[in-house]
Formats: sequence, C-alpha cells, structure tokens
Amino acid sequence: MNKVLWEKNVGNFSKNIEPGYQSSLVKLSQEGSYWTSVLESYGLYRDCSILDIGCGNGMLPAFLLEKHPQIQYDGIDVSQEAVDFCNAHCASENARFQHTDVTNSYYTNQNSEYSSKNFKLPFADDSFDFVILLSVFTHMWLEDIEAYINQIHRVLKKNGVCMATFYTTPGKVDTEPDPMQHHRPAPDQPRSYDYWTCHNRPPLAKIGYRIPDILAIYQKKNFEKISLFHEWNLKNGIEIPRGELFPHSPRLTPTQDCFIVRK
Repeated sequence: MNKVLWEKNVGNFSKNIEPGYQSSLVKLSQEGSYWTSVLESYGLYRDCSILDIGCGNGMLPAFLLEKHPQIQYDGIDVSQEAVDFCNAHCASENARFQHTDVTNSYYTNQNSEYSSKNFKLPFADDSFDFVILLSVFTHMWLEDIEAYINQIHRVLKKNGVCMATFYTTPGKVDTEPDPMQHHRPAPDQPRSYDYWTCHNRPPLAKIGYRIPDILAIYQKKNFEKISLFHEWNLKNGIEIPRGELFPHSPRLTPTQDCFIVRK
C-alpha cells in the first residue's frame, strides 16, 4: 500500500468520478484515521480480515494499512472506475479490490448482472472478522439492505463485527439543515415502510429509515447490537459531542448514524 501515491492522486479521482464530493485531503485523512480508531476500539488485531463494501476511493485502506500492515483487506465497489483507481494506487499483497456488478439506480445503470436482492458476495462463508459499509446503506432501499445483511451474516466469522452507516430517525434525518421529506406507506405506494429522501433529488441520493425498521433486519439474522451512535461520533466506544472528535476542524466531522453489530 503506497499511501503517498494515493494522496497524490485521490483529489483528481474524487473530483472527476464523484461529482459534488468534497475531496479535501484533510477531510479524507480525518475520516480514514477516525474509522481506523473505531475498528481498533472494537478489537482490531494483527492478521485479522476486513471486508470494505463500497470501498470508493480507498480512503479506509490508505490509513488502516499504513498503521496495521498485516491486516488482510478486501474492498468491493459497484463503480468500476473506483476499483480501477484503488487497484492502481492502493492494491498490495494483502489489499485486494474487485468490481461488483450490482444494479443501483443512483450509482449504476439498470443493466448490471445482479440486482441487490440476488447478489451474492464473492467470498466464502465465515471469511471476515469485520465488515464495514460507509455511505452504502444511505443509497439503498430497505429490502435491498436486508439482502446485503443476509450476505454479510454469511461471510462474517462467528463473533465477527459489522459496522454500517445510515441516515436514521431519531438521528441524522432529524438534524439535516435541509429537511428530508417523509414518505409514508400508502395503498398506491410500492413500499410498506416509512422512509425519508431529499427534495428535488433522486430517492437513493440520500435515504433514511426508522431505527426500529433497521434493527428488525439485523434481528432476523440474530445479530447482537453492540452500539448505535449518531453522526459517527465515537471514540473508544463512548459517544462524544459533535466536533469534539476533530477539534481543529469541527465542520468536517462526518455526519451519519452508525450501527455496530456482532454475529
């Protein structure tokens, strides 16, 4: 893993491939360091295995593997461009990246090989100690999230940990500066659950759900809830006020809600 090479190129990648994404290296450094510390607080150890679903521009492995070079890391993404970038700038003997051809109306076209409902993670059962999803379930319908969680349960080892970010209510849905629009179940609506979306944007650009509806999906697979914290503000398992994690740049504090569960 060549973090220097990654740092030199990630800004242009984010600008060209991820329109609207703030590609500040300072922000990426904060987030990469932050999630490394969260993983450490939940038992990260030498030679453990991590699956990063939605690896994007390689932010997590750039910082995680610099500090823990013995970790076995696999990253997957629906964006071929993202995977190509990571293979060019992040791949190593113990850091592998692959494209997953899954339909998502926000990120991919509708001609992908798999839908979220019939997608199978390309890994054997009981393969990983950790599975992490950052800003993935914030772009998926609840029924597709359930299909992914079923697969995550399959590839996690016993006592393995899954970390996934969401927009939830109570939570980030209620504190967005631009209020999110509430969609309620109705006879003429295709979905039987409440959800929240942004005005004048595609539904999966940003979508939020009720906490009990998310917990119910995890409970179907008998996941044990370890923690739920808002706006990614966790340090050593303790919830802390917004801005305190990054006191020098409080406006750059990540802003989603996170579920941490154990198999």
